[in-house]
Amino acid sequence: SFPSNALHASFLERFLKCGRSNCHCREGKKHGPFYYLSRCLPKRQMQSLLLKEPTQISQARHGVEAYQQLLEQLDQLSWINWELLRRGDPLPPE
Repeated sequence: SFPSNALHASFLERFLKCGRSNCHCREGKKHGPFYYLSRCLPKRQMQSLLLKEPTQISQARHGVEAYQQLLEQLDQLSWINWELLRRGDPLPPE
């Protein structure tokens, strides 16, 4: 089975400058961290989601990690199947 919390996105942590000219962020200490989920859509479009609640941030971080682990497992399975075919052995049934 696969993890139901998997998220196909990037988890981003950002520190930003604001628009106020006399703010401390102009001297080096930026505002943040701010946490985002970001993903690419067709036609080079991006979609971002600002995560505001600690629970959201934690769930998003774990969901992205779960997706990455799932991809690693699929890649391992693919290499096993590649090797089976290379040796002339049958692939496992569906």
